[in-house]
Amino acid sequence: MKKYFIIMIASILITGCDNGQKVESDQTRETLTKNEVPATKKWGDSSLFEKSQKIIFNNDFNSLNKNMIVVTDVSSSHLTAQSETTDPIITFPELSILQGKEYIFRINITSSVNSELQLFFSVLGNTGYPFSEENSVRAPITAGENEIYIHLSNKNLDKFLRLDPISIIGSFTISNITIKEID
Repeated sequence: MKKYFIIMIASILITGCDNGQKVESDQTRETLTKNEVPATKKWGDSSLFEKSQKIIFNNDFNSLNKNMIVVTDVSSSHLTAQSETTDPIITFPELSILQGKEYIFRINITSSVNSELQLFFSVLGNTGYPFSEENSVRAPITAGENEIYIHLSNKNLDKFLRLDPISIIGSFTISNITIKEID
């Protein structure tokens, strides 16, 4: 029987940190056989998350403000939604972010489409709308399960975050969003 292989190689260069820092990730190299369920795709550095203990947000899906999405199911364990546009927006409640500290953001998201996740962060001293492309980080999303870690290293972080879970019309389920202060 002939086997079919899909080889995914993604080399992603992400910019957008306030200090010009570049976050580089040579993404997963996976070989899948036909009819095999793909494994969760991981992006980012999980070691900072694992070492950090202080949680400042953990799966409070009901506290999230959802715009341009149709929520089909929400509970204490997940949020399932369909994006209505190419710019679905989820904003977080005011967070207990301390100036001078760094944070690590983890999300487990299952997507119906290949897309891109974008996490925006507000900075101290910003007047007007708190979110900009300059103060954001992007990560690739593949159809299926994804586990993404984003290091928020800006020492002037303010208390607001915005998540664009995908950048095209599609459905997604978020089963985990945790933000930790890095020890």
